Amino acid sequence: MQWVTLLADTPLGMALDGYVDPDGRFSMKRSTAGAAETFAALTPLGVAGVIVSGNGARAEAFTHAQRASVDASRYQSVDTLVQTRGLTVGELTGPEAVVDGLHAAGWDPRGASVVAIGANADATALLGRLASSGVRELTVVEASAAEAEQALPDRRNGVTLRALHERNPAIDRVLSAADAVLLSKPLAAVNDLVLGPHLTLVELMPDLPTTVRQRLDTLGGAVVPWHDLAAHQTAWALGRILELDVDAKPLLQALHAHR
Repeated sequence: MQWVTLLADTPLGMALDGYVDPDGRFSMKRSTAGAAETFAALTPLGVAGVIVSGNGARAEAFTHAQRASVDASRYQSVDTLVQTRGLTVGELTGPEAVVDGLHAAGWDPRGASVVAIGANADATALLGRLASSGVRELTVVEASAAEAEQALPDRRNGVTLRALHERNPAIDRVLSAADAVLLSKPLAAVNDLVLGPHLTLVELMPDLPTTVRQRLDTLGGAVVPWHDLAAHQTAWALGRILELDVDAKPLLQALHAHR
């Protein structure tokens, strides 16, 4: 059985601490040590890799990777550390895994208009992946237009980019034309007229207030819960670390059991 470390003082780490693969191929244990101590112990302990959760931890993990993928280098963030031939290779698998998870949930980014409410490091990297996946429009809403502008990906042909501060009166109009909303922080009061079956709500953070989710569900819209995406991302990261096909369903059950 292979051992994977969770560097995650987050709901993900708490829920999956002690998780054992139903097929007996691997187990996961949350590290209670700091990042430096955790990474230094990988080779001596024979750890196959590390799944890192939390923006601060991912930025620190990047500094400990001996090599980094293109995306990890671009965003200076690592969510998956793989031990390969004595080297610690840092990857940023989350954005690719989220887009794949959205496909699995029945949402296609091609030609879509996407609004991001909040733009932490995870959301910023995801916007870059969406921009290369065929979306038509990307709008970022933040506390200030300057913060929103910083989160926008590089200009790309055919993608309309928009940065709005959270009190901009145009937000309702943008939401009414949106196909998906990415939530990294609570969504402020929203007119029910902008919600409806055209909209997919994607939760990028756990424990967000459920009011908008419940209203959207009542109006026929779709919701992709954080737990579903977290399970898919974890299965994706484990697949990269272990070079195995990992089923997300048992991981999702473990996440729900911890609620």
